Amino acid sequence: MNKSIYVKDIKVSQDGNETCLTAMVDDGSGSPHHIYFKSNELVNLPVNIGDAYLCSMLMPSMKQGGKLIIGAPVSKTLFDVSSTIIQDIYLRWDKSLKRVEIEAQVSDDFPSIGAGKASFFSGGLDSLYTLYKHKAEVTHTVFVWGFDISLKERDLWNRSKEYLDDAAKRYEKIPLYIETNLKAWSDRRVDWGMYHGGALAAIGYFISADIDKVYIGSSHTYEHLFPWGSHPLLDPLWSSNTLSFIHDGCEATRIVKAEAISEDQIALDIIRVCYKNPDSTYNCGKCIKCQRTMMNLQAVGVLDKCKTLPHELDYKEIASSEILNESALSFFEENRDAAEKNHQEKLLAALNKAISRKGKRHLNTILRTNVVIPMWDNMPSGLKSIIRVVFKRV
Repeated sequence: MNKSIYVKDIKVSQDGNETCLTAMVDDGSGSPHHIYFKSNELVNLPVNIGDAYLCSMLMPSMKQGGKLIIGAPVSKTLFDVSSTIIQDIYLRWDKSLKRVEIEAQVSDDFPSIGAGKASFFSGGLDSLYTLYKHKAEVTHTVFVWGFDISLKERDLWNRSKEYLDDAAKRYEKIPLYIETNLKAWSDRRVDWGMYHGGALAAIGYFISADIDKVYIGSSHTYEHLFPWGSHPLLDPLWSSNTLSFIHDGCEATRIVKAEAISEDQIALDIIRVCYKNPDSTYNCGKCIKCQRTMMNLQAVGVLDKCKTLPHELDYKEIASSEILNESALSFFEENRDAAEKNHQEKLLAALNKAISRKGKRHLNTILRTNVVIPMWDNMPSGLKSIIRVVFKRV
């Protein structure tokens, strides 16, 4: 049975320095979920307070196949495009989705009170490159706790915030730090890779009273585009008449991006790419994202100047890497081409071996895909609830 998603009790408040946007989201799975966005740096309150929830709940609603009902005003431009072309694109990209009707109070596109220009800034190579390109225009950097850093990782968040706060000050930008539990909720419903563009747009609308333009650093080049949550075709569509989203950097490979920031010591001092973060480590230096970025920096001759990554590559780890999708393959091919150009024979051999094994899965991936996930999908909802409580899952 198709289940509608109801977004109720949407409220925005300011208590001291903290701005908070909250709602209860009833997706038909049991008790409603409290989904929030918080920041201590915003000056003004968002006006059309349903906008963030329209962006963030559209794909989950299409996954369930019911209506999306939002109990607060949403911008007319955003409502119109979310009802039509954004769904058209999602439906072409993912055949499991269904077109849904959106019910909401449609309002005028109220202009932001401030005219700031923001850039998402995680410390990764993509966001560093975008900030480097637009540093004369960008006034604010945006870092989100709850996306690539789990809300459980407070120590890692605080350490990362120190690095990025220092970088923002050295770049003379105003840092905006956002906390949200949106991803903790969405991870059980949609694939983050396909979904995260809507989540980024939700953050944009949360800060939209202070900001009228948001830059989103690209993950891929125009040569290697494929369905992905943040995409040059999709990101600008989240815009309204008063808030613009710019997908930036598709003209540059990661090698080109590394070369662009190679003389920027601020970037080399704070670059953060790790997704495993064992023991809240800023960069583990061993996971594939760390290794991939180390390859990029070595290719342009500045790995030894980077203060947050090891200066030695693990060629065996690179050679045994899993390459399971087009996204990963494009990164490996870019590094292979650079290694060949710069006569880095050990790196070239390791990359060629990994590329030759593309699509082959490690044992843990096979077990997760063929055993763990099917068991979870077929498990009674009551037992799932008990497991979530035991392991303190949201």
